[in-house]
Amino acid sequence: HPTAVGKVFLAYMSEEDFEYIIRERGLKKFTENTITNVEKLKEELKEIRANGYAFDDQEVRLGVRRIAAPIFDHSKKIAGVICIAGPTFRMRREREEGLGRMVKQAAREISNELGWERLENKT
Repeated sequence: HPTAVGKVFLAYMSEEDFEYIIRERGLKKFTENTITNVEKLKEELKEIRANGYAFDDQEVRLGVRRIAAPIFDHSKKIAGVICIAGPTFRMRREREEGLGRMVKQAAREISNELGWERLENKT
């Protein structure tokens, strides 16, 4: 749950699957930045769906930030996730939005190759 990739998967799964994972695995704390409150995590997952990308601000390892975006297939299901990671001195918070847009765009291009765009254009 604390990685950007993990958050993307959690954000796009069913509520039932989310509840099962939280019940079985819990919200283990890795650093002082790790989200350990279910309601706070749900709020962040809502933001991820709205923004189209996830951000991990040193939640697993201090000094490392990650940004990830979902790759969708022709059936609108997650086929994978694209992620960038780097040290905090390179991936500063003020760059999050710009980097997030770039990661989201890369994920969208891959999704389009998997048939996602064609389906989106029909609806």
